[in-house]
Amino acid sequence: LKEQLEEVVGRLAAKKKAEAKLARKFMEELQVLGAARGSFGTFWLRCSNGTTPGTLISLSQVLDLDPNAAGVHAELRAMGRFGFSFDFFQTSYSVSTMMTEDAQFRSITLQSGHDVKGRFRGRWGTVALHLGFGSLFRSGYRRFDVGVSAGVRIADYYAWLRDVTDSEEDNASLTTVCPFGGVWFRYYFATDICFTARAASGAFNYGDYNSPYFFEGAALVNIKLASILSFEAGYIFTVHKFRYEDSDTGEYSRFEQTSGGPYLGLLLVF
Repeated sequence: LKEQLEEVVGRLAAKKKAEAKLARKFMEELQVLGAARGSFGTFWLRCSNGTTPGTLISLSQVLDLDPNAAGVHAELRAMGRFGFSFDFFQTSYSVSTMMTEDAQFRSITLQSGHDVKGRFRGRWGTVALHLGFGSLFRSGYRRFDVGVSAGVRIADYYAWLRDVTDSEEDNASLTTVCPFGGVWFRYYFATDICFTARAASGAFNYGDYNSPYFFEGAALVNIKLASILSFEAGYIFTVHKFRYEDSDTGEYSRFEQTSGGPYLGLLLVF
C-alpha cells in the first residue's frame, strides 16, 4: 500500500511539473505597460467631397502647426513561446491660424488671409500574435532570442476645419485596418536587464479602402526593479498611409503620418 501511495504521489507530482512546464512554454509572463510617448514627425491629409479635388494639407506647412506632441502609450503583452499583444496610442492637435495659401478641404475653400481653426486626431491600436523560435545562443544568464509576429494595425483619423472669416466648416474621418508581419529579437545581457528590437510592415487593399504602406520599428530596454515591477524605455518609429475612396461618388479621404519618438514607463509583470 505504501508503494502504491508513493507511486500515485509521484505521478501527481510529475503531472503538475509537466503542466507547469507547458504553461511556461506557452506563456511565461503577462505584462501591462503604461508609458508617456513623444511623437515627432509629419501629418498630411487630403479630403474631397467628390465634386472638387482636395488639397494636400500639411499641419506644419499649410496650417503652420507644430505636429510634435506627447501622448499616452498603453500595451498588454503575453510573453512566451506563443504570445500575444495589444497596444494603443493617440495624438491630437488644435490649430488657430491665418491661411497663407488657398486650400480645398471637402466642401469648403480655405482662402489665403482667412482665419482658420481646426482639430485633428490620429489614433491607432495593434493586435498581434508572436511565435518565439527559442534562443540562438546561451551563455550563463546571457541569451539571444528571436521570433516572428503577425497582426493587424487598426487606425482611426479625424479632421475638422472651420473658416472663421466665412463661417464655413467641414470634417472628415477614416477608420481602417492593415495586416502586417514582422520579426523581433530579444537579448538578455544581465539577469534583470533585457534589450528588444522589432520591426513590422504591411499593406492592404480591399474595396474602397487602401493602405499602401505601413511600417513600424522599435528598440527598447527593460530593467527589472522588483518581482512584479520593471522600468521600460525605448524609441518607436511609425509610418502610416491610409486611404478611402468611394468609386461611385468620388469622395475620398487620405491621411499620412510619420511619427517617431521616445517613450518611458512602468511595466507590471504577473
